[in-house]
Amino acid sequence: MKHIKKTIAVFGSAVSEKDSPEYAATVKIGRIIGDNGYDLLCGGYGGVMEAVCRGCSEVGGRCRGIGLDHFTGPPNRYINNFIRVPTLGERLDYFAANSDIFLALAGGIGTVAEVMFVWDLLKSGQIADKPVLLYGPGWEGFLESLRGGFIIDPAYFRHIILARAPGEIAGLLRGSDGSVGSDRSVG
Repeated sequence: MKHIKKTIAVFGSAVSEKDSPEYAATVKIGRIIGDNGYDLLCGGYGGVMEAVCRGCSEVGGRCRGIGLDHFTGPPNRYINNFIRVPTLGERLDYFAANSDIFLALAGGIGTVAEVMFVWDLLKSGQIADKPVLLYGPGWEGFLESLRGGFIIDPAYFRHIILARAPGEIAGLLRGSDGSVGSDRSVG
């Protein structure tokens, strides 16, 4: 019987600089992903996407990228397989259909849009129960804003797991019972 690797989709900034703290931390996260036997799927460009691919590749992991037709730049050098699709909707659908876990890192509007898209699919039952891991200083405040300023059923937060350090991500990926974050949701 052939073993099928799990895939983690990573959302994050394409513009983080190589000398930034988030880039260095994200290389470590990439190594954690590869060391735990996951394939990586991301946008495939620079910034933290490059950093996570770099770390994953350094430990022998495979990295796939899905870009958009209107982004004409090449994928980062750590991508093993890269495809382009015409629309953001198709890109997000691809992430949702081809990932077992979602991990959002430091990012901007695009990263937030990606998180909200998969979270909505999860809450409405359009995709199977898959965890959404959030790593970085902005996510905790973002979630508090959602809780305090929007009408969101508290039960929907069960899909969201905050990780405050790269080591926490390793623990979540390993999980004591083989599941990711079964007792770590913010809901």
